[in-house]
Amino acid sequence: MKRLLSTLFFLLAVAFPLRAQVGESVTNHDPSLNREDEEGFKEERDRWMSEMHRAEPGVNVEVLNREIRQAKLKVWEQKGASLLRAEEGVSILPGLIGYWSERGSNNQAGRTLAADIDYATGTIYTAADGGQIWRGTIEGKNWKPLNDPERFPGVQMLRIYRSNNLFRLIVLYGPYLKYSDDGGITWQTADSLDNIQRWGGFSRGILTDGPGHILYLLGNEWNYGTPWGAYRSLYRSDDLGETFKEVRRFDQPVELIDISTVYGEDDLWLLHGDTLSRVLTDGSIEVVEPSLQLEGGMEGVSNVNLRVGSGEIFYLHVRRRGKNEIYGSNDVGKSWTMTGTTTGLFSRNSFAASASDPYFIVAGGVEVLYSTDAGWQWDTVNKWGAYYSDPENLLHADIPFIGFLRAPNGNEEMLISTDGGLYRSVNQLGSVKNLALKGLGISQYYSVYTSRADSNYVFAGAQDQGFQRTHRDEGGIMDFEQGISGDYGHITSGDGGKSVWTNYPGFSMYYPEALRSNLGWGLTHDFPTKGHLWLPPIVADPDTPYVAWVAGGGIDSGAHLIRMEYQQGANVTSTEHPFDFSGGSSQVNLTAIGISPVDTKRWYTITSDGHFWGSKDRGETWQEEVFTPPGGHYFYGAAITPSKSNPELVYVAGSGYSNPGVWVSRDGGETFDSLNVGLPPTLVYGLSASNDDQYLFAATAVGPYMYIADSGRWFDISGGVAPDQTWWSVDYIDENRIARFGTYGRGIWDFRLVVDTTNSVSEEVSIGLSRLQLSARTLSTGGEYEFQLQMPHSGAVLLHLFDLTGRRVATLHDGVVEAGLHYLYWSGNADDGTPLPPGEYFCVASAFGTVAYARSPLFR
Repeated sequence: MKRLLSTLFFLLAVAFPLRAQVGESVTNHDPSLNREDEEGFKEERDRWMSEMHRAEPGVNVEVLNREIRQAKLKVWEQKGASLLRAEEGVSILPGLIGYWSERGSNNQAGRTLAADIDYATGTIYTAADGGQIWRGTIEGKNWKPLNDPERFPGVQMLRIYRSNNLFRLIVLYGPYLKYSDDGGITWQTADSLDNIQRWGGFSRGILTDGPGHILYLLGNEWNYGTPWGAYRSLYRSDDLGETFKEVRRFDQPVELIDISTVYGEDDLWLLHGDTLSRVLTDGSIEVVEPSLQLEGGMEGVSNVNLRVGSGEIFYLHVRRRGKNEIYGSNDVGKSWTMTGTTTGLFSRNSFAASASDPYFIVAGGVEVLYSTDAGWQWDTVNKWGAYYSDPENLLHADIPFIGFLRAPNGNEEMLISTDGGLYRSVNQLGSVKNLALKGLGISQYYSVYTSRADSNYVFAGAQDQGFQRTHRDEGGIMDFEQGISGDYGHITSGDGGKSVWTNYPGFSMYYPEALRSNLGWGLTHDFPTKGHLWLPPIVADPDTPYVAWVAGGGIDSGAHLIRMEYQQGANVTSTEHPFDFSGGSSQVNLTAIGISPVDTKRWYTITSDGHFWGSKDRGETWQEEVFTPPGGHYFYGAAITPSKSNPELVYVAGSGYSNPGVWVSRDGGETFDSLNVGLPPTLVYGLSASNDDQYLFAATAVGPYMYIADSGRWFDISGGVAPDQTWWSVDYIDENRIARFGTYGRGIWDFRLVVDTTNSVSEEVSIGLSRLQLSARTLSTGGEYEFQLQMPHSGAVLLHLFDLTGRRVATLHDGVVEAGLHYLYWSGNADDGTPLPPGEYFCVASAFGTVAYARSPLFR
């Protein structure tokens, strides 16, 4: 095969158990304690997260959560922008107001996904994994979120455009392109993309750097006519994203299609399968001959990533049978040479080629690799573990995005997104600077706990940003120190926070003196079992705080509690509890544990198949209790919260899509009642109750909620102030009347309650205890359906019909409906009249900040 120019590609540059608690102030990193770089680690985490979202067959939980978010957003928009002022508070009931405040972290940023620089104002914009767009200075100061009311999850592209008359911020995520002309205060949605928004999404977006500033989008969508099925599409916009037109369609898998441009030009390079084409500005397409010639052809190729560098030197990153190959071409794609391999890409945006140096390419996986000789040899910017010794000047692990930018002086710069914020390099990675050291509030927390011994001490377990602590709560947004790197959750204490336990995917960690001056790392002990969850729950024993119980698997098999015990002055040991909760099934896990702080002999567990177990003798004997909610076998128990004052009272929460998400037992777990009114059908990650059980707080997949016992219902307390986010944990601190929430993308948020004693908190609200309800029944074998919609009061309602993959196939109603029972009919056709094929469909009614759904399998 033809080799590249000798002056270009014959350059051969030199490539590329147990710990005692310590008192160091820097973040500790021990490779023996971390699994992040192990094969399958992230896949296990994704599977653990996904399995919690359990629902009956025929229901798409992503659709439900998305529709709930949109319904909530409409409520706050209708109530007016004044609600977005946090100082006004959130009115829950007459006499009860809550005030939101952001609490941190201020200095432990999470994952970013994309970024761009506005050199005219020295401003940088970045997209966070939690879905917020942030603006700061080019030095990484004065960070501010721009879209807290509505997050943009999974951003693929963030670009800015500036001319004499226009400044536009452009964001591509999922099936949506949004743009803002007022700095992110308001956002518009692009026209002409309705079909892909019904089902599909974009895999790449490019804004050309030529005089035309053409915007191209590469997508995956559905043909609801003939032939019925998915196809890939290329869209073009000549008005900076306001409208789009389709350029062409493809049959190849989206993973085998990519687009790229040359700096300063408007032409687009398009690769689909083994065909490379040039899309000219006039819309014509020139095919490069011969077809793509790679060593080994296209056999076994599962992913391609195209980049065009300086001088129209082409690069391909190819994933083939688990290997990652680099190819280069110096003759406009007519011939290709394999120059080297990489360790793989974190995402499609993790491969980049310089627009000023034809030999310089960069690949991001766990670490950033770069080559100065077109891929023949590779160097590493820094090993991921080295970051912890110098976070300001060394890259954090995991690289979702690498981008080259041209500064006004003509110099090329780079932006690098990591799981620890955003970096900038102005010298081809000779050095990097962390721009997220202060103020970028995008921490991704699994767990947050406040010490009752000293409420200045707040502990947090983060995604990839380790176990964290602050010891100074002076109000405002708090700084946290990171004691040890990694993923930590389920923080628990048996002595009010003097000591704490937490879990990592692989071991438990104990801090016997959690309030000591320096955090360091704690005493660790590996899980002795197999078959446990990726990040299993752990609960400290309130009688013996140096003992904790882990929801484990089994040394040989089964699902057992694991006793972790700190041996004073020595180490942590483990013992498997003999009782097996699995019932002999290898598919059953323990998913939650609870121990009553009032009667510590009362223990509770729940399994992944929805079976609830109770013990009245500290686990010596167990009884499976009556817990059979409608659709109960679709209930995944994520939290057990025993009352702090009543030994008979215990709350259980989890997946609430096909059954109530929160349950209460008033007789020690023997019988249960649902607590469902006002709570949307979603996943409840965490619960926390006040000491008197008057208030119960829920951290859910769609926001924060509060239950008031005297009212018998839940309230959405986000109030248009709290950010649109995944709310993962909650800890109610009675002393301060504060519910402290941990989010998976916007850090910690406090909800402080203020009671006006001149009004009755228990006064009933106007909408009462009625709920939005939807049911369906078949009228004929030809596919005609009747939907019964029960409206608790009049208001705007939207009814969409979806198939199981989440495709929106029909809209049944969009408008105001009066209170009462209403009948709507569906003929089994899509909106355009096309008969839909037999299969599983479900209808979602959205109104009043919540949704209801009904399954409607279609028979022909």
